[in-house]
Amino acid sequence: MARKNEPYIYKVLRREAPNPRQQAFFRAEAANIAYGGARGGGKSWAMRRKLVLLAMRYPGLKLLLLRRTLPELRANHILPLQRELAGYAAWSGAERAFRFPNGSRLVMGYCDSDSDCAQYQGQEYEVIGFEEATNFEPDWLTFIATCLRTTRTDFVPRIYYTCNPGGPGHAYIKRLFIDRAFRDGEDPADYVFIPAKVYDNQVLMQRDPGYLKRLEALPPARRRAHLEGDWNVYEGQVFAEWRDDPAHYADGKWTHVIEPFDIPDTWRVYRSFDFGYAKPFSVGWWAVDFDGRCNVIFGENAQGKTNLLEALVYLSCGKSPRARTDREMIRFDAPAASLCAQVFARERDFKVKAELFRDRRRKLSVNQVPAKNSGALSEVYNTVFFCPEDLFLIREGAAARRKFMDTALCQLRP
Repeated sequence: MARKNEPYIYKVLRREAPNPRQQAFFRAEAANIAYGGARGGGKSWAMRRKLVLLAMRYPGLKLLLLRRTLPELRANHILPLQRELAGYAAWSGAERAFRFPNGSRLVMGYCDSDSDCAQYQGQEYEVIGFEEATNFEPDWLTFIATCLRTTRTDFVPRIYYTCNPGGPGHAYIKRLFIDRAFRDGEDPADYVFIPAKVYDNQVLMQRDPGYLKRLEALPPARRRAHLEGDWNVYEGQVFAEWRDDPAHYADGKWTHVIEPFDIPDTWRVYRSFDFGYAKPFSVGWWAVDFDGRCNVIFGENAQGKTNLLEALVYLSCGKSPRARTDREMIRFDAPAASLCAQVFARERDFKVKAELFRDRRRKLSVNQVPAKNSGALSEVYNTVFFCPEDLFLIREGAAARRKFMDTALCQLRP
């Protein structure tokens, strides 16, 4: 029963009924909590209501609610909160904050540039809410997150995110909450994601049944992102057909990501290279099966991808493209090294092998027949090796270019 002269917010709270997904968002207590995925899941209301409830529950709590731009902040949060908190929490336009009777303070912020981000330098909050978090640059998200700290013992600081696929912060949010690909210093227990779709928001479905039809009418890529909450596709991506379906990692159907496996020796392996003058260079390894499917060989740095390339070049010309001597190719704690490749060239199969030793000369063989010199290897298959260091051909003098041409020509006429 409503009390006489009761603040409007109490009437609102008694009337509202959050859906199960929103309830999960309200109950979560991890250090970082994300809610959303598809559009129409009631994200803005959930964020606004959660921060108000925290401000009412914990006296003296310091909270920050952000949107990317001030007009968005005003339309989505300031105006609704001014109506809901009228007669209860005092609004200060100068401070752009709501002051609650118990001393809590909810600051309404925005960040649309590096200079906007700098205004949060040195500030301290116990709760931060990033509304439409993927619209923020990752550097802004991480910088503002450093404002989260407290000396209180009755409340653990936390950050709330609401988000849809797409935007400059897409990859950052996806890594943490969808892929859960954590880095050093990131505790998986600190990150919780509550997915939500328009179907969860029955209030919206009842009041605006046409909203679902509008989402269904979107172009395929945008529909998958905004209706289905698919984080593997978003507006503007190059490969809109990209699929990452864990349910089919084993059988490889309808997915571009599969379970790791050992590349068979009989498959052909190719390498592609993009020098990337404006950005860091990119190297791609491709293993082609007998059905013509290409498999990308993926790995972290220092996992041996370049060593694989070095071995292929060595077996074609008897010389490493990187090491000055054969000894440098032998692992430091081993007395010898062995390179072997099954090659199909000139309409026949070859087995090329090189054995390297620290204390004696190397052994080269083709189809188990000892090779007199490296020229025998060049008669099997040829390679052209590209690497960032090749830029020395432009920077250095004619001698470097002659050496490069000599190496290439020797493979044609050993």
